[in-house]
Amino acid sequence: MPQSSLAKEGTMKVLIVFDSRFGKTEELAREMGKAVSVDCEVEIVKTPPVLDAHNANLLIVGGPTEAHGMSAALRQTMRALPKDKLRGLHVAVFDTRFRAPALLTGSAAKGAASRLEKAGCILVAPPESFFVRSGQTKNQDGKSEPELLDGEIERAGRWAREVTASLTAAGSPAFV
Repeated sequence: MPQSSLAKEGTMKVLIVFDSRFGKTEELAREMGKAVSVDCEVEIVKTPPVLDAHNANLLIVGGPTEAHGMSAALRQTMRALPKDKLRGLHVAVFDTRFRAPALLTGSAAKGAASRLEKAGCILVAPPESFFVRSGQTKNQDGKSEPELLDGEIERAGRWAREVTASLTAAGSPAFV
């Protein structure tokens, strides 16, 4: 998966890392990047084996909820976090899951938030879930693929703007 970068000099640097099984989480990540690229330098990458966020002021991590937790790729990235290099990094996390109580569905975002906090990151917003439903689209195996609920794409853009705005309003961190 190629990286994409939307650059603005002298602004907050936002790294968005995602995993996506059916493309819905990627769709949300790309909308978030688009929404904040007006005021921020944005890089969007699919879950790397080792996370390199040394140039970022804000890390946004997202993935699908699978088996009540993180997908295998997101879990692998979270297990390989370079602890000393992420200390003090501001982070926000999101997931995609079915709309039901998290007790029933689980939440990839909560698991990722816990791992990132253990690595010394500063969570700047509560973990956020974006919702999917079983869709009409069938994959090659004849199984239905999830669809985002109406309005979730727009909500993802608003959420990302709110997260970045809360950091810039607080004057933290220094964005150079």
